[in-house]
Amino acid sequence: MEESFAALLEAARRRFAARGPEQPQPELPFCIDPGNGRRYDAMRQMRGTLAGLLAALLLLAGGVTAIFTTGLVLQVLLVAGALALVMWLLYRLGMKRAGAAWRREAQPFAAAVVMAHSSVYQPGPSIVPGVLLVDFGPQPDAESMQRAAKAAGATTEGEVAAPLRELRDWLLAGMQRADFGRVKVPKDLAGNETSWLVSLRLDRKSMPNGHLDRPLWFVLARADRDESAELLPHAYWADA
Repeated sequence: MEESFAALLEAARRRFAARGPEQPQPELPFCIDPGNGRRYDAMRQMRGTLAGLLAALLLLAGGVTAIFTTGLVLQVLLVAGALALVMWLLYRLGMKRAGAAWRREAQPFAAAVVMAHSSVYQPGPSIVPGVLLVDFGPQPDAESMQRAAKAAGATTEGEVAAPLRELRDWLLAGMQRADFGRVKVPKDLAGNETSWLVSLRLDRKSMPNGHLDRPLWFVLARADRDESAELLPHAYWADA
């Protein structure tokens, strides 16, 4: 199984590396770390969206106010609206640059399902968060990944040894607030130093059959960033 899975991964990598602009492009991950200390996570995206809405409301209010007066109130509304607009534009520019860099640098890696909402195991429209164990090493072992993924998921069911508490706490926190990022899997559990639990959106468009129907997957990720991943679009999967 290991040899055939490794061959599938290599074939997927070749196809993705040779992709053209007309071929399916990956979605951006929900959380991006551009490497400058600013993490585009759920909270930052919310602030960017709110800045855009605030700018629109303030400028609209300024337009209405201008009908009746040109005094201090109008000036305050216009200045505040302009500041909110600048904040939104800076956020959009930063997000665009971060997304472009992620699309250039992300590579396919092997992953095993750790946990996901039960709805994504059946056909449907939902896009839900999940956690996969990703091996960033050069020779991922399919069977070891599945055993480690199962053991990692089991840590949320009761008390665990001290080395596994950080992993357990990260999983429990992620289940409660969909915190997109990653945590290192201890070597005693994974059998290597290259495995991480990584959060992502389980987008059905990237699944061969539109739902979770297998334990092993291919994801797009960057090995050196604390950010989420995305499923590799199935167009790049090997035929087998």
